[in-house]
Amino acid sequence: MGRNRNNAAWKIYARQMLSLNYGLALWQPSPSTGHTCVRIGDVGYIRDGSFRFLFNAAKPNGPVPDGFEPLKIGDIHTNQPRKRGLLWARSINLVGAAAGTDFSQAPIPVNAAVSYSFQTSTTEGATLLTRHKTHSSDAVERLRFQKYIRKHYKSWLRFANSQLEHGISAKDLFLVTGCDLTKDFSMFTYTQNQKMLGFDFKFKIGHAVSAAASTWASWEGCNAMSVASSSEPPGCHCPLYEEKEATTASFDSCG
Repeated sequence: MGRNRNNAAWKIYARQMLSLNYGLALWQPSPSTGHTCVRIGDVGYIRDGSFRFLFNAAKPNGPVPDGFEPLKIGDIHTNQPRKRGLLWARSINLVGAAAGTDFSQAPIPVNAAVSYSFQTSTTEGATLLTRHKTHSSDAVERLRFQKYIRKHYKSWLRFANSQLEHGISAKDLFLVTGCDLTKDFSMFTYTQNQKMLGFDFKFKIGHAVSAAASTWASWEGCNAMSVASSSEPPGCHCPLYEEKEATTASFDSCG
């Protein structure tokens, strides 16, 4: 009997993080081979939690479908950068934290010696920790994107299957209308059938503290969990974010 793909870590992560209204979260957000940052106007599909790039509909730099017509993206709204810290799906409750921690706005902060305890009675859940700010941008004229998809998706499908042999269906296709970019992250998902599950998060700079850890953070106390992290994702340069803090670090992971 094959494994239940609905219980794959990347599917759980995407389902659970949707509750935070930041869009479709990727379990493997670093750029795919041969591609830089995920950008507005990218056409592709998601496989095993990773965005698989086909072409950019606005500024293509490579093969495109037959009869290609460029997309006019229009205005882009750049949001205030989201602070670094810890986000978790609404199915999870925070039950223990350092005195004085401010929970009024997500994400909650992390520092060199922070520890949080969580509890849940749901069958699945997910969290995300970012070590740097998250830079977010969204296309304003969404109706234009919808019309463009309806007009061109069949040619995209022929391009993906007949020319590139990727083996996808129409429901797999995505046209990116917005993106959150950051650097250094650690994600956690779980599945469980207990009445109550508890687990801890610890933030420690400089060394790994468990098997379920990046070089600077760890999740402990839950056996039925999956962890993905990156301490230094493959570099790419996103001109949209060439200012202030972004001048000293590449922001290339799309959540």
